[in-house]
Amino acid sequence: MDASSARLGSFVSSVLTQTVNLRARIDPPLSESCAGNLLWLAMAPGSDQIGLHDLVKEIRKSIKKFDREHVRKMQGESGFPLIFESLKQIVELVSANMDIYRFTSLGKFQLYKADFGWGKPVWVSSAGLIFKNVVVLMESRYGDGIEASVTMEEKDTGVFERNQELLAFASATESPSCPLPNSRL
Repeated sequence: MDASSARLGSFVSSVLTQTVNLRARIDPPLSESCAGNLLWLAMAPGSDQIGLHDLVKEIRKSIKKFDREHVRKMQGESGFPLIFESLKQIVELVSANMDIYRFTSLGKFQLYKADFGWGKPVWVSSAGLIFKNVVVLMESRYGDGIEASVTMEEKDTGVFERNQELLAFASATESPSCPLPNSRL
């Protein structure tokens, strides 16, 4: 949001979305090894007055709304109107002149432990994402941290790379160079 605001000279209305895995929230919960997507979006509005810490609080509050009772309502007779209203809100956000920042976490998928017969991966990445303003979080190779793959417009990267609030959480690590042309990690 800071990068976009710096480039445009003023704050642009924005919303942060976080995918919420509903598989463990339905009753009975689906198995951890169940394949496929069963997810929804938690949302938190961004503003020029909100700091990173408060934005995290807001998205956590939104995620907590997806408890078993809410997911049960999504499955029941009132599910269609509930889902329809939520989809309507998402469509309104996408059609508005608003920046959308999408977050997802692959942290519990243990991607560095996957072995399809060639051995465990040296590097796991979602660098092929073509959407802007997407952050994919996953566990680091050795399980001692979190890796973040971030996509954004190239003109915003300079401000993003110098953001002191973010840099306080960052550490330099080695990763293989990105296999796609014109992409940055």
